Amino acid sequence: MSKKNISNSLYNLQRKHKSLSTKVIQYFKKSFSYMLSQNQGNPCEIERGLSALSLHPFGNHTECSVTWCQHKENATKKYSSLPYGRPLENKELQEDIALVFNRLKKHNLKLSRFGSTQPNESFNKTVASKTPKTHLYSRSIGYRVAASVAKKNMGQGYLIQLNKKLGLSPGAYTGKLALSKDTQARRKKALALTKQAKKRRLQLKANRKQSTAVMETREEENYKSEIAFDEIDITAIPEPIIKAALQPATFSSNTPLVFFDLEATGLARDSHITQLAAVCGEEKFSTYVFPRIHITAKASEITGIEIVNEKMFSKNVEVNPLKISAGIDALLNFVSKFQTKVILIGHNIKSYDCHLLLNALESCKKKKKDFSPCIAGFVDTKILFKIYDGTLNCYSRESLFKHFVSSKYNAHDAIEDVLALQKLIGHLDIDVSNCIFSNASFTFLNALESCRYSSEVRKNIPTLNHLINEKVVSKGMASKIAGSGLNFRCLQLAYRRDPHDGIQNLLSEKVRNGVRVTKSQKVIFL
Repeated sequence: MSKKNISNSLYNLQRKHKSLSTKVIQYFKKSFSYMLSQNQGNPCEIERGLSALSLHPFGNHTECSVTWCQHKENATKKYSSLPYGRPLENKELQEDIALVFNRLKKHNLKLSRFGSTQPNESFNKTVASKTPKTHLYSRSIGYRVAASVAKKNMGQGYLIQLNKKLGLSPGAYTGKLALSKDTQARRKKALALTKQAKKRRLQLKANRKQSTAVMETREEENYKSEIAFDEIDITAIPEPIIKAALQPATFSSNTPLVFFDLEATGLARDSHITQLAAVCGEEKFSTYVFPRIHITAKASEITGIEIVNEKMFSKNVEVNPLKISAGIDALLNFVSKFQTKVILIGHNIKSYDCHLLLNALESCKKKKKDFSPCIAGFVDTKILFKIYDGTLNCYSRESLFKHFVSSKYNAHDAIEDVLALQKLIGHLDIDVSNCIFSNASFTFLNALESCRYSSEVRKNIPTLNHLINEKVVSKGMASKIAGSGLNFRCLQLAYRRDPHDGIQNLLSEKVRNGVRVTKSQKVIFL
């Protein structure tokens, strides 16, 4: 019975035993291969190894050898390739695994004589390079195969000896090239035999398998025997959305600093803008915006902005608001007048104002690329002042102004807020371009990615609320799942397509320098 037959037998057992995951099956296949490789020419050790294969993973080391089993000396050592690093505990599974391997004991002599097919495959590749199947070589095929045999046995140096045999000049260039290629081949072979090279090959193979498993989970299997008779759900699970990593904005002390602020219908990130304001030196911009949704009582109490009979009032004074599209255009025109990229500076904009601004761009179908050429990045002064002075108890704009300027101002009016913020930065003579404040700045692209991630969380988190309430996942983990573009329906599809590893493949999908959600076994198999 070959390794492939062993694999088929184990996958058949998977239907009966849920704990026999694909990862555990890969562990058994790898152990079987190692056992055969280490005991070639020794039938007795092959038989003993087959017994150990059904006992060692379950914590029984009576048939193990001290040459390979570290648990003989340290019983508490973790299993590096089994879930949670612990031995398997299913008694029925252990008995079924024993039946699979015990059937091979009568073939221990044959198994001890197994060899590798790699030399044959290497030779076939050499022949194929000299006689490609796309061409017919009826007259010269014998010479071509003979050349492949000579190359296999003697290396590239066979060309020199052949020329000498035929009375031809070996050729200085041919000799150097043959020597170079043979040296490269020997070096490559030596490197391939190292432990590091083997680990690398196994890692790359695991990466390819995981990538294939993830794609099959996300898109459903679409190529197999008799697939035409199956009902296939063609719903595709979306590609991962990556939470934006901090990308500090790059700018100089000569870059125009535009202080901006906005007021909104509420405190949530999906609120609508009611007032926009910006200031740069003596240049000022301010406008009211008529919102498409109701202003909450709390927001109206804070800002003094309210809608009465389709009219907008600010602190009981009627104002003339613009539509959101016109308001965004007016802000863009103000920023564009500086004829160079500017830095937008605001208080708490990373977690609030930027999201509302970018959502407004999307709602009125403005192209975000129109803003990108005008903006070098953003600076959040709430983060900046935490770096500037980490001893304060409160970092609200009013508290900072009162603490450093020893004065008060008319807060929660967008134009007053930006004037106060500009005065505060100027009073302290803070150079926002200083590298010590780099964590307070971020790029326009960074803001877009963060906004998209937050939008996905708001869209998908309601479908996961019952998992939070039943304490299946924490609120933080649910937010990571939702932010990556997954909802409860996606988790159901992943489980149905692969009950054993579907959810694990999906949540641990590799992205950039991390994973989509988590690779923690405790979270995935909770």
